[in-house]
Amino acid sequence: MNLNELKNFEKLSVLAVDDHPLQCNGLQEFIKKFDFVANCDKAYNGFDALKLCSKNNYDMIFVDVEMPDMDGMELTRRIRREFGSAKIIVMTAFENSEDIGAFFDMGISAYLLKCYSEFEIEKAIRVVVSGKQFISEDIQDIFYAHQLKKKGIEVKDKQELTKMEIKIVTLMCYQLTSEQISYRLGLSKSTIDTHRKRIFKKLKIVNSIGIAIYAIKNRIFNPEKNLNNFPF
Repeated sequence: MNLNELKNFEKLSVLAVDDHPLQCNGLQEFIKKFDFVANCDKAYNGFDALKLCSKNNYDMIFVDVEMPDMDGMELTRRIRREFGSAKIIVMTAFENSEDIGAFFDMGISAYLLKCYSEFEIEKAIRVVVSGKQFISEDIQDIFYAHQLKKKGIEVKDKQELTKMEIKIVTLMCYQLTSEQISYRLGLSKSTIDTHRKRIFKKLKIVNSIGIAIYAIKNRIFNPEKNLNNFPF
């Protein structure tokens, strides 16, 4: 369904939930630009989100995963239990296979990474408002592996890097600090630090030299290229 075709339908009431005010405000303004959206409210925590849900019948809710006091998992669970069938789009900086499976088991409509461009977010909204689930390319393998496990089909646990982790490994090979990587990818420094810890643990590597060797062996990084020619 083309977004413009939604002009003929009842406009949507939307809620954006994120504990980072800048991200929440930016998402709210982005959503409000669509002519099929009647209104877009915002909440900086799960408790305020539930209060708004008790007063308004939202058609679509954007939920951040990493929030203090009440995380996105608990918020989604309570929205499902207390307020029915709003279309829920989860947004996070992490690709956690257990979380992805659990969220989709609760019937969410989409799972997005915060590094996505506005075009990709719009694409997800386009799919969701047409009544379908949006399974991004980044998490398709995780999603389908979870579906197979639910059916009792054994799935081998691969220690492959996600697309976000590959980007971070590549930038580490360019000798960028966590702060510099966070600026380039549009994520917080703490988020990058968490990704780095997961990469070291996943690959069983203890230092940056080991990361560089891994990246070269697996053709993630080519040292012969101009080191100032960043890929992203």
